[in-house]
Amino acid sequence: MSLSCDYYYDPEPGDVVWQPPTDWRKFDFRRAPKCCSCGSKIKDGGFGKDALEFERFKIPDSDVEVRIYGEDGEIPRASWWMCFECGWRYQELEKAGYAVDIRESMVRLLIEHEDLTSVGLGGCL
Repeated sequence: MSLSCDYYYDPEPGDVVWQPPTDWRKFDFRRAPKCCSCGSKIKDGGFGKDALEFERFKIPDSDVEVRIYGEDGEIPRASWWMCFECGWRYQELEKAGYAVDIRESMVRLLIEHEDLTSVGLGGCL
């Protein structure tokens, strides 16, 4: 998938959605989480390294889940984390107005954005 300006998304039952992070966080786990974009372990610099946390939720898809969480309820899922190197690239793409899929390579997407910008087509604002 490549860059898109289309933010319209109507989640179906069973889909997992995420909330964009509001700020950088330091993870405090024994085992370092993997970056959702590049797949590398987020290294701990002694005090924990800044990373972006994406809170994820599943849309209920069975009658049991609807009874427990409600029809409009969201079932919490484990958060995904993005390393600093991918995170700043993600933020640049967000500032340009793109609808970014956090599972994609932020390095590749930023290169694509720079290519589009060089010909006058970059950004969605």
